[in-house]
Amino acid sequence: MTIRHTLFALSLLATSSLALAAPMSMDEAVAKATAAHPGEVIKAYQEVKRGQEVWEVKIKGEDGNRWEVYYAVETGELVKEEMDD
Repeated sequence: MTIRHTLFALSLLATSSLALAAPMSMDEAVAKATAAHPGEVIKAYQEVKRGQEVWEVKIKGEDGNRWEVYYAVETGELVKEEMDD
């Protein structure tokens, strides 16, 4: 294998390991939820919904609505958000 091929292979390994993100922290979930729905955070906790670990963030929004926002712990992806009556 030439040096160029070796360097290319190493760069692929390095970038693929960057794609493996660390689990989302509660602080990250709260920051993301309040960016989407500004207001006062009432509760933030981890739970299991339909077999998936999620962060649930409850917000009393500046818009007067109460929001429940769910993020996957492993990926940080938005799972669900709903306005609570």
